Amino acid sequence: MVNKIFWTDTARASLKIIFNYYKEHVSISLAQKIRNTIFEDIKILKTHKLVGVKEPLLEKFEIEYRYLISGNYKLIYFIKDENIIISLVFDTRQNPQKLQSIIKDKD
Repeated sequence: MVNKIFWTDTARASLKIIFNYYKEHVSISLAQKIRNTIFEDIKILKTHKLVGVKEPLLEKFEIEYRYLISGNYKLIYFIKDENIIISLVFDTRQNPQKLQSIIKDKD
């Protein structure tokens, strides 16, 4: 069982960018739907912290990063003690190598 789920500044910023993009270019309702779906998908980690797959693009890091898929997004997280740390919300339509540089820059 997980004590708490924390969001890094990078994860919050990436979710905000996604939300603002859809709000400005599509509709506020779609932006809210995407954000709410991401929050709902993350809730599963409270009871199933290992449900996410190990992220192969981040294997070189000491931290064992895992991910969940939520629509077009990878929810990158790791487990620290009995807490979940959400590191990034990554759009899977981007170049996958960008994932390594974002994590590298923040670690």
